Amino acid sequence: MSKRSIAEAHSELERELKVREKCFVDWVARGKMSRTEAVDRFERLESALYLLTQMLNQLGDAAEEPTIQPMIHLNWPTTTGVQIRQGGAS
Repeated sequence: MSKRSIAEAHSELERELKVREKCFVDWVARGKMSRTEAVDRFERLESALYLLTQMLNQLGDAAEEPTIQPMIHLNWPTTTGVQIRQGGAS
């Protein structure tokens, strides 16, 4: 599995926030998630994005270098769905 840069992680987190904003509004409206939980989870993601933004600002061009080692590996395909294995890269 390839390493990812902080810039790539930042970009993905921005995308994910946009997706979750729409999902959370829908889930709260349908009663699948409480408003309190949605706000809490969204604020956590915003905090992560803020921290990555600070890292990008400090690192400048170095943020494009592959620096993040994946910790979750998705093993494709399986008969029962996606299997998630925790731990460092092998």
